[in-house]
Amino acid sequence: MDPILGQYLDGTPNSGVYNSLNLALTGYGGLNPVRFNDPTGLFNEDTGEIEKGDTLNAIRNQLNAKYNTDLSTSDIANRNNINNPDKIYPGQNIKPPVLQDRANALAGEVSKRGKFLGKGEADWLYQINSDRNLGVTVDASQLTFKRDGNWVRDPKGGKKASGHVTGDEYWIHGQGTVRHRPNETYGLYDGSYDFEMHSVRGLKDIVRNIGTIIGAPPAGFPNTPYSIHYKGNVNVKNP
Repeated sequence: MDPILGQYLDGTPNSGVYNSLNLALTGYGGLNPVRFNDPTGLFNEDTGEIEKGDTLNAIRNQLNAKYNTDLSTSDIANRNNINNPDKIYPGQNIKPPVLQDRANALAGEVSKRGKFLGKGEADWLYQINSDRNLGVTVDASQLTFKRDGNWVRDPKGGKKASGHVTGDEYWIHGQGTVRHRPNETYGLYDGSYDFEMHSVRGLKDIVRNIGTIIGAPPAGFPNTPYSIHYKGNVNVKNP
């Protein structure tokens, strides 16, 4: 920094000695070096303020790691009115990711692996989601569906019947409709994840509805349903 010219070596102006903050020994830390110390040189998440040496790509990586999001550099630039991601300046502020960003990232992770890690993950996505158009894709080949209804003609071709997913996956996918395609393969009709009561066909459905009441997510979250798209062929148990 050149105190007379009032600029950094790269030409960025800083007012030099005519700015009292430049004379303060703790000015680099917002006059509060205990709270705003910067030993790593990383983006200051407490203030959200861009500091000299920060890049938007580095800020993106840091925010995604902290908030479990999957934002792109362009996402961050657009929501912060930054026209050129390659040109950011000290003093600009970056808004942190919102809850829906975490929901979008989690939905992407579930779709990538083709399954939920458990009901807890499915519930958490429901809690933090606020977008009714959000969806996940599940690999149907990892599921087994027990048919308990009669086959009826399917307007899309072939035939269809009601039933439910078996095993621990039942508590996530519950009841549904299986389709027997004309090519002799089986697929599942898409569904949604919500906390609505379902029709009762047996004791297990009664237990599931009781679990729905007891396990309803707490207030204070968006608590919005999302769709589940079943991809591929499902394993079917016929009665």
